[in-house]
Amino acid sequence: MLQKQLLIHRFGFNPQDILTVTDTQATRQGILTAFEEHLIKQAKPGDTVVFHFSGHGGQVLDPDKDSPDGYNSTLIPVDFQSNSSGGKVEDIMGHTLFLLMYALKTDNVTFVLDSCHSGGAKRGNFVVRSRSSSKKLQISPKEIEYQSQWLKRLNLSPQEFIRLRRENIAPGVVIASAKREQLALDASFDDFSAGAFTYLFTQHIWQQVQNESVKRTLVDVSRSTNIYSEQIGRSQIPEVEVNTKQSNPPLY
Repeated sequence: MLQKQLLIHRFGFNPQDILTVTDTQATRQGILTAFEEHLIKQAKPGDTVVFHFSGHGGQVLDPDKDSPDGYNSTLIPVDFQSNSSGGKVEDIMGHTLFLLMYALKTDNVTFVLDSCHSGGAKRGNFVVRSRSSSKKLQISPKEIEYQSQWLKRLNLSPQEFIRLRRENIAPGVVIASAKREQLALDASFDDFSAGAFTYLFTQHIWQQVQNESVKRTLVDVSRSTNIYSEQIGRSQIPEVEVNTKQSNPPLY
């Protein structure tokens, strides 16, 4: 809801163009269906698309081993099945997010991902936005089949899919609240709790007179975010990846 108010009152988005998926709605299918119906089917060339995920994240074994550690980061939906001893989980892989982003008919895309990319647990007054688990988790066949369906729709071969995602993100901007090996924190602000990065990111943008560049925004928000994480002896450094005609585009 923090991001919704920001988009409406700071950037002039039409409230009817903003869809929020929260609590029990934020199942794996709920998130994927909302993305397909609200964004992919409706966004036209030149439109601005914002996807903001604030929740838990994890890692699963990556059969293609895109990264040296052999894992792919995931978003954890509300209906995930806890499995700390290994086995298959129904997370939403980073590979799937690439396909959804690639399917959009506009390049003016910003993904904001406020979630952990590694295991963790509650620490003091802070909650780490991750699943405490072993390093043996595998993605479910359902997720692999979903990716296969999108490859057919996009006319991409598995080899081309691997090549594209290893070269860069899909067209647009991806902002992550922490490096893939770091933890992201959930913290209390006044009378509510929120992702530390989501809150600080939103507050910073409210204070800006102009729509500053995405990299300038990340530099400023990184300082505040790291102050919170340092209280538990951790480091949380937001990252940004850009695949646009401009090397440092405006935030939205």
